[in-house]
Amino acid sequence: MTWWAAVLGFVGALAGSWGGQIIASKREDKRWDREREREDVRHEREMERLKLQLKHDSLKEWRTERLTAYYQFLDSFYSWRQLALIMGFVDLPESAPGILDRSRELSELYETMMEARSRLQMICSPEVRSILASMLTKTEDITASIRYQAKEIAEGRPMGDSDFRGALDNLTKKCAEVRALVRTEMLID
Repeated sequence: MTWWAAVLGFVGALAGSWGGQIIASKREDKRWDREREREDVRHEREMERLKLQLKHDSLKEWRTERLTAYYQFLDSFYSWRQLALIMGFVDLPESAPGILDRSRELSELYETMMEARSRLQMICSPEVRSILASMLTKTEDITASIRYQAKEIAEGRPMGDSDFRGALDNLTKKCAEVRALVRTEMLID
């Protein structure tokens, strides 16, 4: 009987040990699963936060890029307009020596404006794009007319009356429209 009691005691201890191990293992697995689920949820939240941050940074950079493009176009337009105003009223023979240089400078300013416009075509709204198209058609016409006038003056031919003031004033109004649309688009004011 003592032998049976010893075997039964040993088997009971062994079964109790294994049973305790199995129960502890199941508890540990459940705890591990809960921790993993919490970690997955935390990771998803962190990834969502990172995506939002990247989107915010991207929008911020894009806004800065758009503002820079608008600024470059408007700045080049006003530089072109200033020189066009000066040259549009030149018809005196004493202006001839430097008039071709100024004419080339006007063309360069026009080209700068065209480069800025190319950049804007990708990022501006359709309303701004349509105003820019009409503005640039007029600026091209005025630039060509002023260059022709400058060539005629440089060659000593008299020029007829040419009044670019009305066209330049109209372009200035269109530029003001563009500026107002840009301010609205960029949430300025």
